[in-house]
Amino acid sequence: MYRDHIRRPILVGRHFISNVRAEPGSNGMIQTGAYFQAVFHERGRTRLQTGCYRDVCVETPSGLRIAHKRIEVDSTVLLPQRE
Repeated sequence: MYRDHIRRPILVGRHFISNVRAEPGSNGMIQTGAYFQAVFHERGRTRLQTGCYRDVCVETPSGLRIAHKRIEVDSTVLLPQRE
């Protein structure tokens, strides 16, 4: 998703996060998750994506770090450019 995103001619993008949660996991890892809605204004259209993040974090001497990142896109809607 990120590599594809970088290649697109995005004029403006907005990213909304909700229902952030964190729970202790095994071996000192922390399971985290959140829902997202992303809106990208591209040339000639607007792209709306919804989904969730499911990450595993670990405690390091420098603080929490992401050990594994997973993005699940539930939906992508393409809207025509508004005149």
